[in-house]
Amino acid sequence: MDQNTQFIITVGTVIGVFLWLKNDINQLNGRIDNLNMRIDNLSTRMDKLKDEVAALRESIAWMRGRMGFTEPQQPPSAD
Repeated sequence: MDQNTQFIITVGTVIGVFLWLKNDINQLNGRIDNLNMRIDNLSTRMDKLKDEVAALRESIAWMRGRMGFTEPQQPPSAD
């Protein structure tokens, strides 16, 4: 095999590997974007759940007060 043929094969191989890696990088970027969207969605849902839990706590506190329940007394500290 002469030098020119060897050079062309080497350049072709390098270009092929580069394109293959570029394709893999693009696929990974797509997956990362998808994961970021899912994380944002979960974060939004978590914020909504926190708000709902806070509203439930307020409702329970209101119902306890309405029914005459009191909060348990804390034992005196041993200071």
